[in-house]
Amino acid sequence: MSYLDLANNILSTQLYTPQSNTQSGTTVNTAELDLQGKDGAMIIVVVGEHGGTTSGTLKHHFVLQHSDASGSGFTDVTSASDVSYGSVTSAGIFATINAPATEEQNYQIGYAGVKRYVRVGMVATGNHSAGLPIGVNAITSDIHKPEYGSDDGSPTG
Repeated sequence: MSYLDLANNILSTQLYTPQSNTQSGTTVNTAELDLQGKDGAMIIVVVGEHGGTTSGTLKHHFVLQHSDASGSGFTDVTSASDVSYGSVTSAGIFATINAPATEEQNYQIGYAGVKRYVRVGMVATGNHSAGLPIGVNAITSDIHKPEYGSDDGSPTG
């Protein structure tokens, strides 16, 4: 296997099935991603066109969260040293959909922290009865992929 073979060196995991999200005034969490044996993750939020008009009072925030345990203890990622390819606020927000110009885009954030599990919290403000299409995926790579020789995970030296 060539180290230039991207398809065999990464894994795509769906964390939130693409759907029109009609949540209002609540937080919905994606599935969690187990990073054991992985070399970090790239989280990709795919956003479509809102059925209404997004604004400062009708918006979605996407919050990166991490934990040492599956299913509990999740906290917002707030340290710049835990992320790459983007930034987080003091509340862990890495993307906000609050205007038509922020719709129909991909929002990406890399996770480089030390916690085993990550997920995205989707926080809706206002009445989203018209819906905002959202899907969330993650890209990961195994920690060890040799450039040549065996690909069984054994050290190459």
